Amino acid sequence: MFLALEWIATNYRSARTGERRCSDLGEDCKNACGFHFSAHQSDVTVSKYKEDYRTVWNGKKYELRAHIGKGNGRNPESTIRIAFFFDEVSSKAVIGFFGQHQQTDVS
Repeated sequence: MFLALEWIATNYRSARTGERRCSDLGEDCKNACGFHFSAHQSDVTVSKYKEDYRTVWNGKKYELRAHIGKGNGRNPESTIRIAFFFDEVSSKAVIGFFGQHQQTDVS
C-alpha cells in the first residue's frame, strides 16, 4: 500500500504538473507498485453510484475518476481501490476513496 500511495504522491502528481514526462501512467504505476491505473470511470457507473465516486475537498464536490487497484469487482474481499482526483489549483492529488472495490453493476 505504501508504494501505491507513494506513486500517487510522486509519479502521478509530477506527471500531472508537468514536472516529469510519462508516456504511459498505467505501465509506470504497474512497475512502481504492482497496481493497475485507470484515468476514467464509466459515466453510467459514476452517475448510478454517486456516493462511491464523489468526495468533498475544500468545500467542493469532486468526481473520483482516476483510480489504482488490484483485484476485480466480482470478489470484493480480495480487491483494493484508491480513487483520487488532481486539483489543478493546489497541484495536489487528493485521495477520496480507499477500500474495497467501489460499487458497480458487476460487484
